[in-house]
Amino acid sequence: MTIEQVMTHRAGLEAWIPFYKETITPGKKPVPMPEWYREKPDTAFRIPVAENLYIRYNYVDTMWQRILESPVSKTKNYLYSDLGFFLMARLVERVSGYPLDAFMEREFYRPMGLQSTGFNPWNRFDKGLFPPTEEDDYFAAAAYRAMCTTWGRP
Repeated sequence: MTIEQVMTHRAGLEAWIPFYKETITPGKKPVPMPEWYREKPDTAFRIPVAENLYIRYNYVDTMWQRILESPVSKTKNYLYSDLGFFLMARLVERVSGYPLDAFMEREFYRPMGLQSTGFNPWNRFDKGLFPPTEEDDYFAAAAYRAMCTTWGRP
């Protein structure tokens, strides 16, 4: 598998893995399982999923295990895959020695003079500035507003 194959979605990776299904109750109106989620962050539950919803930090290990165990197709036809972005983020972090958000800020956004581009905009701007990226009436029953999480971080 090459970087070019991953970035052009021709690496044979699955389109996505529905990680959330392991962390919610089954049924038509699932509820986040308390062993995985909290409404307020703390040392164990610090990854934001939605406003007032944080997942347990060690779930990242489970996600990585699922990604590494996921099947890879021998045919390298185009299939958009979210999984490649987890892999590329980890690669950038390992090679650069910086978290992806800090690397992008240092190497791209700041040199280009981009002041409103970056990760986690809700930490820097009023939430009303961006429309929801997703309306969820299934899982967290929330409007996600640019909630780019750091789920894939080690």
